[in-house]
Amino acid sequence: MTIAVVVVAVIVGALSLFGLVSVIDQHAREMAVENVEREVSDELTRMRYTSAFEALDGLPTRLRLFATASDRLAQKCRREAIAGRAPARMTRDDGVIVYRVPDELRDSVARPGDQADWQRLDRALKRLEAIHDQADAALHADAHEHVSMAALELAERLDGIALPIDLDHCWFCDRQIPDVPRLLSSPHASICDDCVRVCHDRLQDQDQ
Repeated sequence: MTIAVVVVAVIVGALSLFGLVSVIDQHAREMAVENVEREVSDELTRMRYTSAFEALDGLPTRLRLFATASDRLAQKCRREAIAGRAPARMTRDDGVIVYRVPDELRDSVARPGDQADWQRLDRALKRLEAIHDQADAALHADAHEHVSMAALELAERLDGIALPIDLDHCWFCDRQIPDVPRLLSSPHASICDDCVRVCHDRLQDQDQ
């Protein structure tokens, strides 16, 4: 009888220990997943802010970043075409498929340089907008590729062109080049890297 009690006690203890180990193991797995997700999230955030600060170097740099993004979209569409899938496209909340052109690249705003230099990019962007509802992934790949090449060509042409006088200073702190080494300029306003950092810090404070 005593041996049976001991055996039962050992079995119960073993099961309890196994359950405890399982709980600890599950918790460790969850923590590991959380750490990986946090690292991925932190890396994505770092990449986004790195790109944002690179964009402060002016329109040619932003065009090159835009060209890189367009080239990645072209490669993705190529893979989708090989797999026989429709291209992954951006949609609005109402489900309407749309390709949004960055505001400073639109032909309806004042743009630096000779407007003839913009014609190839304008044509490429209009072609991309025209096929937005097409299901042929290879067609989208070609269109994104043309946008990428046109943006790179335009970036080379615009290197060294000065900003318009109303965009050569930060609209937040009012400092001018060369007092601020880098400005992010849209067709309507400019902001310096110091003010971007201040905005970033305030947004982080709000999130905490």
